[in-house]
Amino acid sequence: YIVDVKKMKSFRVNKKSGFNCNDLPIYVYDEKGKLFYYVSHLDIWYNSYFNLPVGEYYTSNEILVMPDFVKQTCLPLPRFEHNLKLKKFKIKYGYNERTATINHESGIITLDNSLQDVSRTYRNFIIWHEIGHTRYETEYYCDHFAASQMLKIGYNKSQLYNVLHNSVNINDYKRRDYFKKILNNNSIYA
Repeated sequence: YIVDVKKMKSFRVNKKSGFNCNDLPIYVYDEKGKLFYYVSHLDIWYNSYFNLPVGEYYTSNEILVMPDFVKQTCLPLPRFEHNLKLKKFKIKYGYNERTATINHESGIITLDNSLQDVSRTYRNFIIWHEIGHTRYETEYYCDHFAASQMLKIGYNKSQLYNVLHNSVNINDYKRRDYFKKILNNNSIYA
């Protein structure tokens, strides 16, 4: 859902940054008014320290910028299955029965039109997953690549767990279990 952010405090993040907020629940919205980061007062396994990637945000919470970002890692990436040349990819929307595909020759990632209305976190996970296909054939490893890249640029494990619950086929238990394993490596859950 989208909220009217006009009465909220706006702030810009120019580089991956860490934040602290003891004012629970925490609601941070993106530039379109879509919920970007959320922690409820019931989420006792999370803490009030979290990261935000580059972007414009809105909140009613009292959020403090930390001197450094919150260190969040996942398990190391497996050995590349192939090594296609990375390039700047262009994103285009259109009908795509597979939800998303990457054309390595043209450098175009085609996202299904339905992805225009999803959260930025979910859409970026799909994009990074597709870029992962420049290194991996295995879908698990592409998920791993996407999670690793997103943590590097400022997303949080809690956001990736939400992607897990909203994107990975509910019947694909092996893929879900692998995804949980790569994120659950005893670092901070933000």
